[in-house]
Amino acid sequence: MTGRLLVVFLLLAGTGFSQTFVGTVDGYFGYNLNKPQSQRNLYRNFDFKHNQFSLNYAEIAVEQKPGDTMPVGFRADVGFGDAATWVHAAEPAGADVFRYLQQAYVSASHKKVQVDFGKFVTWNGAEVIETKDNWNYSRSILFAWAIPYYHFGVRTTWAANDKVTLAGFVVNGWNNVEDNNTGKTVGGQAVLKPISKFTFTQSYTVGKEQAGRNADAVRHLVDSIATFEVTPKVSLMANYDYGMDRVNGNRVRWQGIALYGRVTPAAKLRISPRFEWFDDPQGFMLGIGRPQTLKEGTLTTDIVINENMFLRGEYRYDWSDRAVFERENRRPISHQSTLTVGVVFTYSKTR
Repeated sequence: MTGRLLVVFLLLAGTGFSQTFVGTVDGYFGYNLNKPQSQRNLYRNFDFKHNQFSLNYAEIAVEQKPGDTMPVGFRADVGFGDAATWVHAAEPAGADVFRYLQQAYVSASHKKVQVDFGKFVTWNGAEVIETKDNWNYSRSILFAWAIPYYHFGVRTTWAANDKVTLAGFVVNGWNNVEDNNTGKTVGGQAVLKPISKFTFTQSYTVGKEQAGRNADAVRHLVDSIATFEVTPKVSLMANYDYGMDRVNGNRVRWQGIALYGRVTPAAKLRISPRFEWFDDPQGFMLGIGRPQTLKEGTLTTDIVINENMFLRGEYRYDWSDRAVFERENRRPISHQSTLTVGVVFTYSKTR
């Protein structure tokens, strides 16, 4: 199926209408000061390798937006690297089937309404898969554990005006192109921009996400994001998630908050701190089956080389109320510290 979709989108890319091509390459060297024998940074999703040079993600995307001249469009994102592998690790159709196809959907629009059908990234969360569009190099705990990565289904967006955009979703579920049960997942989102410097996004997602004996359990996710541009050089952002589900009839829940800042003291320098708190009282999302509260503090610095490339250095400290992290002698410890240097290259062209 992946190959057939790629052929279709490549043929569409050859049309005479305007398309946007975007490419990105993102790699890093990471070092964990605990020196874990497993060579892994626990509770990370993309930057999980210790003492190695790694390709996080290399992606090429082509998009033709629907408009007045052409009311139909499409988008396809093809990517390689550790991020592509991790994102699709739980795909019911098989981890390798859709690994390289991050998104693939067709679009149709009429006036202020657009409908998309296919595979697309989640509407939840303050961060995204591509490093270039985030403030920090490592992904937040919320991005890694509180929300899904992608969906397959229908997305409808209504841009009421420049201050209000509403969206509705009907999809198979969390992180699945091939559904793992007979239920469907629905979602709603409101993006409010009362003033030019402030944006508030509220999303709600509900549906059956488990298989087997828990297939009838209903999962709820509330995702809230607020972004404020204090000055042209200082921005703030906050993301809150609250989720609920059931296991063997018993309620499980999780919640967390991430606080971000970004300061641009010079044209080629950006500094971005982040702090997080994530509570998993039944151990459902973090996977240990025991209560755990996980926190992290991150400081990220960008050095802009040119309009297509920047270097990103980061220090991150994770700590838990349990001894869940690994160190060189394999004895558990309650914290880990990592240093990361990444390079990100991007390219965009419209024809």
